[in-house]
Amino acid sequence: MPVIIDTANYPAWLGETPVVPEQLLALVRPFPPERMEAYTIGRETGDVRNDNAGLIERLAWPRWATVVTAIMVKQLCVADP
Repeated sequence: MPVIIDTANYPAWLGETPVVPEQLLALVRPFPPERMEAYTIGRETGDVRNDNAGLIERLAWPRWATVVTAIMVKQLCVADP
């Protein structure tokens, strides 16, 4: 599972502020599910030759034979308080 880092912790994770390894390990924890959103996208997303914004557009549900699920982090779509 990929690590999702809260925007407040970006400086520590990216090495912009001094931290000890234990502080970094504390950032590796499950991301709150209420801050994530899952929706259906097209199977074109699975082809590295495709590169356009339409790859993450929502599809009408259900389209079982040609879909994959994307998880988008809500915090990236909302301005920081």
